[in-house]
Amino acid sequence: MNKICTTPEQSQKLIELGINVNTADMQWVNTGYCMRALPTDDYEAQSSSSKIPAWSLAALLSVLPKNLEMGRPVLAINYKGDYWVQYYDEYMQKLDLETKCYDNSVDAVFEMIVWLKENNKI
Repeated sequence: MNKICTTPEQSQKLIELGINVNTADMQWVNTGYCMRALPTDDYEAQSSSSKIPAWSLAALLSVLPKNLEMGRPVLAINYKGDYWVQYYDEYMQKLDLETKCYDNSVDAVFEMIVWLKENNKI
């Protein structure tokens, strides 16, 4: 199954790191039976206490800094289906800044954002 957004735990981590919740484009909603990830326009009738912001891959990519002093990000995938994010300088030389490999793109981008925030790069 493909992962479509951050988990509630990942979302909480982003909030703790100061990522603006208005950049989230999805929400986890408690339906009474289970938690469901829904686009932002599908949950308006739910009470705010039962909602947890969530970020899709597109929303995470919009949070990821595009032009740091150290370069710009590239979301990569290899033939095995492993995803990672790495930064390249202005001459497209690979920098020593990259995530581990993950089996989905959401986790790869999430981990890069967390690393950048925790290391005061953004």
